[in-house]
Amino acid sequence: MNRTIAWINKTEGRDKFCKAIQYASRFLKWHFTNTENKELAARFNGLFNGMKDARKLFRLFKTINEIQKIQELLNKKDNDEINKALNILVRAFFGLYWYFDNLVILKSVKFIHGDPKPDNKKGSTCWLIALLLSIAQNIRNLLKSLQEEANLVKQVLENQVEQESVKLNDQIAKIKKQRFDIYLSIIKNLGDTITAGQASNLWPTLLNKNASDGLIGLGGFVSAVITSYQLY
Repeated sequence: MNRTIAWINKTEGRDKFCKAIQYASRFLKWHFTNTENKELAARFNGLFNGMKDARKLFRLFKTINEIQKIQELLNKKDNDEINKALNILVRAFFGLYWYFDNLVILKSVKFIHGDPKPDNKKGSTCWLIALLLSIAQNIRNLLKSLQEEANLVKQVLENQVEQESVKLNDQIAKIKKQRFDIYLSIIKNLGDTITAGQASNLWPTLLNKNASDGLIGLGGFVSAVITSYQLY
């Protein structure tokens, strides 16, 4: 199982690179449509749709990854039960997202009969829930990180032993680095909530307005660049 998962995950970097192209193309399609350059708008629309379908094919069977991650989380000891529960919920909703996403592409290429639109909406709803849970988890970890740093700074000010102060400062530097990663994850997830909220029909329902291709393209591109940076 572990070797199979590792093999499937080798497409992850390529997927995020293609995601950056996909959403950049969507943004540029929007831009050239507004400037009435129909030829370039059509070209980038074609590239956007091609990358969208190609990425869905990359993601076949990714639900298996999430099942393994959930099993690992269940078997792992964690003193923070809330964090563990949030982790499991995030992975479960991502697993459902991949499942419906797989149905969409298999129906789109006529391998399975049926209308892919309902599955796309269900998958996008699961994706949005996973993103919102992940943002909540990251905000919670951010607050914990700030509190830990404040406690360590206090210890440094109170400590008169230079060697101990050096160790404490190293811990503070490590916490700051972890917090930077948390900030990136929050921004990345916020970028994807634009796409997921639109596709799930939540934002149009709540705001009575559709997100533009420009906004969706920008959010997806930022998310793809951050994820690529984290993977690299």
